[in-house]
Amino acid sequence: MIHEAIAKNFDPRANVEPSSLICIADFGCSTGPNTYFSMQTIIEAIELQFQSQGLVAQMPEFQVFFNDLVSNDFNTLLKNLPPNRNYFAASVPGSFHGCLFPRKTLHFAHSSAAI
Repeated sequence: MIHEAIAKNFDPRANVEPSSLICIADFGCSTGPNTYFSMQTIIEAIELQFQSQGLVAQMPEFQVFFNDLVSNDFNTLLKNLPPNRNYFAASVPGSFHGCLFPRKTLHFAHSSAAI
């Protein structure tokens, strides 16, 4: 579903400055491996869009924000990040029912509970 949605709706030429940063948030990430898998799937789908349009030289860097309630074990989450990941990682504790990020700072928002 993620690959299909990104292929259908994401145009790298219209949405991203060359060699810029794409910011992705995983809302309600918890601490398990599914969150890493989801983020990698999103990044791979975006990279595929750049490759399919001949924009490999303009491939952006990726910043992933892992969000969950303050009670989440972010130490475990960050300690278990995949060693070969191709993104920068940060944790953002707090409820996603409120404002967690400034306007226009995220390119993608993901929530496995919503899927």
